[in-house]
Amino acid sequence: MSIRSLPRRLTVAVGLGLALSAAAPALSAAAEPTSVTARLTESATLIAKGGAVQIPVVYTCSPDASWGGIDLFVTERVPGLRTAEGWGSTFDVICDGSQHTTAVTVPSSNGIAFHTGAAVVQGSLHACDQDGYCTYAPLAGTVQVKKK
Repeated sequence: MSIRSLPRRLTVAVGLGLALSAAAPALSAAAEPTSVTARLTESATLIAKGGAVQIPVVYTCSPDASWGGIDLFVTERVPGLRTAEGWGSTFDVICDGSQHTTAVTVPSSNGIAFHTGAAVVQGSLHACDQDGYCTYAPLAGTVQVKKK
């Protein structure tokens, strides 16, 4: 390689690098579903005599998502200085850009029944494209657990 061709090759290499680095964010952003939102409702329902709680979640996810799901973890302080807790999920998520509500059933995982009162909920909605690229919306808050 001659000294005279070195600046030309460097210019081509730098130009190619800049073009690829500019395209990379656009390519990665196009791979993930463009929007997801989710929120907890204010109340949840006791089911199976406290063996589980059913928590409604209001959500939207863009139609470029092929599938989605919701995962929730619930903790509730119950009488006797004990804590009921459980984890539940659903894949009953419709991604069409419209607002939907689905109920996630969370069974007690430690054998302590849920009661009426305040429970802490944490989790997320995830919406994924056909290649498995996912976008997440966090869910966190307190819900009032009530009888049916």
